[in-house]
Amino acid sequence: MTGQTRRNPAIRVTWLDEGREAQQPTDPAYPNGVDVDCSGGASMTCTQPLPYPAKSCGQYLVVCETCRRTVIVTAAGRADDPRSVKIACKR
Repeated sequence: MTGQTRRNPAIRVTWLDEGREAQQPTDPAYPNGVDVDCSGGASMTCTQPLPYPAKSCGQYLVVCETCRRTVIVTAAGRADDPRSVKIACKR
């Protein structure tokens, strides 16, 4: 069985700002951000773009309104921030 990834318009992304700036330098290995995979290798997944780069240090609260899967992805307002997240579908 091959995996299926889709973009789900029912995914809600909320920014939780910590109100501070990053203390560490950007990781030069990721000058264009990273794609975060929180799917655990599931065969059914959804991929959601994230606002890139983040405003400052904080977290993206990612909630699928269809299956209620919830993940938190941290960011720091740098070039190596996450630009998308892939999550497993609970359906």
